Formats: sequence, C-alpha cells, structure tokens
Amino acid sequence: MTLVVRISLGIAAIALALTACSSSQPAAAICATDPRVETFSPGLASTGAAGMTVKIVTATPTPIQQGLNDWGIELLDAGGQPVDGATIDVKPTMPDHGHPSPTVATVTAQGQGHYDLANINPSMRGVWLVTLVIASPQGSDQVSFTFCVDGTS
Repeated sequence: MTLVVRISLGIAAIALALTACSSSQPAAAICATDPRVETFSPGLASTGAAGMTVKIVTATPTPIQQGLNDWGIELLDAGGQPVDGATIDVKPTMPDHGHPSPTVATVTAQGQGHYDLANINPSMRGVWLVTLVIASPQGSDQVSFTFCVDGTS
C-alpha cells in the first residue's frame, strides 16, 4: 500500500469517527425495550396497594438520567384527596444488580399534597426501581416506578 493510500485511509477513518461522535442522534437506550420499564415523563402516576397515588408533576432532568435527579410529586389518598404531613422514604434500587443508590434523597413538603424529592441518584445505566415508602395520617403505602436509566445529567 502506498503512503498516499495509507494517509487517505487514515484521514477517512478519522473523519468517520468524528462524524459518529458528533451525531445528533442519541444512542439507543440499553434497557428501553425491557418490559418492566415505564416511559418517564411528568404526569406519570402510580398507585400503591393501599390506594395512595403518586404523580410525578415536575422532573429535572427529563427523562430520568444517571446522576442526581429532582422530582416534584403530588400525593393523593385512596379518595383522591391531597395528603399532607406524610413521611416519604425514597428508595432507588437497581433490581438486576441488587443494590441501592449511593445517595439518600431528601424530601421537602410543599403543602396541598405536594412534595419535592431531591437527589434521587440512579448511579448506573440500567433498570432502576424507585419505591416511595409513605407513612401519613391517612395511612401507609408503597408506590413504585420502574425506569430505564441511560445517559448522564
């Protein structure tokens, strides 16, 4: 192979690599087709066995990503009424690996059944189960969401 041909092939390889790295198309999610996962978006709601419903009202970033995430949620009792005075324990776990998040999320009550959840940390790419363990004057419940986490915030 001549020097000119080798240089030309080298330039072509570099150009191809740079084009692939700068693509505006996101890489396919590693678990997007997993039947356990829900499509993450504000407005998503889940109801526990005792009838309490948690609705994700706001989320930063959207969709959920590897790293720190903050949610604004609405908590409703089985009758659809806002739940105030609740203690909510946020438990993100990676079911396929059997480990929790390395960070403890914080919960701040905002009134009228609204709570801010800060520092939800799915620390790796893959399937994450985020369980909210709720204790309130109206009763106790657990509400869960299962998401595919792909990418960093």
